[in-house]
Amino acid sequence: MFAALAGLASLAGAAGLSGCDELRVADTRDGGGAADEGGLDGGGDPDGTASSVFTVVKQEPDGGSLSSVFGFAANDIHAVGENGTMLHYDGTTWTKAGTTTGALLAKVWGRAPNDVYAVGVLAEGARGILMHNDGSGWIEEREFDDGLSALWGTKDFVLVAGLNGKVYKKTATKDWYLLVTLEKNPYATPEPNVHPDDNFAPVVDSLWGNDGMHFAAACDLDTTVFYRDPSMWVPEYDPVNRKRRFRSVWGPPGTNYNLFFGANYNGVWLVQNDITVSLSLHEERDTPDRINQAIWGIWGTAFDNVIFVGDRGRIMSWHGMDDLTIVPSPTTAGLSAVWGSSANDVWIVGDDMTILHGSIP
Repeated sequence: MFAALAGLASLAGAAGLSGCDELRVADTRDGGGAADEGGLDGGGDPDGTASSVFTVVKQEPDGGSLSSVFGFAANDIHAVGENGTMLHYDGTTWTKAGTTTGALLAKVWGRAPNDVYAVGVLAEGARGILMHNDGSGWIEEREFDDGLSALWGTKDFVLVAGLNGKVYKKTATKDWYLLVTLEKNPYATPEPNVHPDDNFAPVVDSLWGNDGMHFAAACDLDTTVFYRDPSMWVPEYDPVNRKRRFRSVWGPPGTNYNLFFGANYNGVWLVQNDITVSLSLHEERDTPDRINQAIWGIWGTAFDNVIFVGDRGRIMSWHGMDDLTIVPSPTTAGLSAVWGSSANDVWIVGDDMTILHGSIP
């Protein structure tokens, strides 16, 4: 499991919705959709015996982890991670852009080069921290009562979320306020001894949307939540497998739900048609240790050109139904996030300060 995000609650220490729709499954549950094997156990190939479209740009075994990457162009990319690390790429070199002492920065995202945000958890008190960059450098904008692990927005608003299901919102006319508190999954059985994050369930690991009216949250233990309108956030729970953990969500711009979710078992899910259709594109439930191997990062250039990254160097690509492929990876380090300026300029970050560069195969 990717150390930085999985350790949100460990870093902190243990410390209203009604109704639900079941997650409807359209294909096999054990093994998921077919995929072409292309690498070792988790997809990583540290010995270089398989050809990879990605190369290792940076890797420091004792350097901590990078948890998120996001940019605006090939020469303007941000990455954040453990120990308050903030990096920037100018098209030539990755350099340190700042640090935040005692913080695990979990996500970075922005609306423009002069309007970039990063969120995380402070080691002291499990409080959330929000950083902002107006183009001249990073500054702390404010703290929140609950740690933050998710971040997304549109031209009209920004959302941050994290521990205890808290989702906060900011608009042009209203500063940060508590938008909604997502409820715990009433059917799931937390395992705090195995997953310390369960002490803070639901943990919103990821937020993303197709537009301002179609977005969703990946809420860790067996839960996804879809936004309908300001008064209705609709949770969906899997009625079959209470061990599933949703870790990431991403979708291309559009006016309807077309959202990909990453989960444990190296799982990939697709939700379409205003959340009336949920498809399991890939799972590896026939291998016991896959229960703790997750897809942490998703990005694409279009609905049918998507890349997924996760634990043990896992990289996969998808180009439409029945076309999901495990891609040879140059590392076995956990991979946490992916972003690109184009299909041929893709960046992946992860454990051990890993930075990979390549293209969507």
